[in-house]
Amino acid sequence: MRLSPAEADAVGAAAQREGLSVGAWVGQLAVGRAQGQADPVPVTWQELVAELVRFRADVRRAVDVIEQVTSGAQRTSAADLAGELLDRVDAATAAALAAGMGGWRAGTRGGRQGR
Repeated sequence: MRLSPAEADAVGAAAQREGLSVGAWVGQLAVGRAQGQADPVPVTWQELVAELVRFRADVRRAVDVIEQVTSGAQRTSAADLAGELLDRVDAATAAALAAGMGGWRAGTRGGRQGR
């Protein structure tokens, strides 16, 4: 099977994160799959959740600044908008966690139900 350069880079990065050569990493996955082990949780889900958490912190800091420089109706409007944005970030984080980890709890990691 030929990999695109992007796919090869992704495989190489995943192997490196595990401290393995590409061949060892692929072999480990193949043996695990052959033995009926579930797919590992995709690192991309973990990275997505981490990015959402960082984004939420950035939004919270921005809200603090907005509240410091506004007053009255402007402050209320900004706080309402920020609250909506934080709710959306929280919902996206919860959805990513459910998709990435929900299947793991059920025994099929990564939110994928078989292949």
